[in-house]
Amino acid sequence: MRTQVVHRSVLLWVLLLQLAACGERSNADMLDSARKLLAQDQPMAAAIELKNLLDRKPNAGEARYLLGKISHGFGDLIAAEDQLRQALSFGYPEDEVVPLLAKVLVALNRSIAVIKEFGDLEFRDPQATADLKLHVASAHVMEG
Repeated sequence: MRTQVVHRSVLLWVLLLQLAACGERSNADMLDSARKLLAQDQPMAAAIELKNLLDRKPNAGEARYLLGKISHGFGDLIAAEDQLRQALSFGYPEDEVVPLLAKVLVALNRSIAVIKEFGDLEFRDPQATADLKLHVASAHVMEG
């Protein structure tokens, strides 16, 4: 009798764990959800989604990039720089990250860093190159 109770308890726990696992979303689902929230102009909700994803997968370059973009939008430039540099280190495309990173660094009055790190950089994407050159020019103006 006691063995049946134990078996039923174990079976119940196994079923509950399986149900919980079914409700868990994949990393791709979480990233897709964050993108949709950003498209709906809900950056706070997107940031929460991205932070949850990064808890599970800290090396998610796109999540780092998007979180950096959100941080920049909120005016948290230090966090934006950190997230954007991490996005680069995890292999997210430079032509997406660097122009925004340069903009953040200019806003942080770190124009010399912009000039040294990105002054000679160009991308295949002409728009990304133009955006970067704009921020490099701003950095030169700040330096006089």
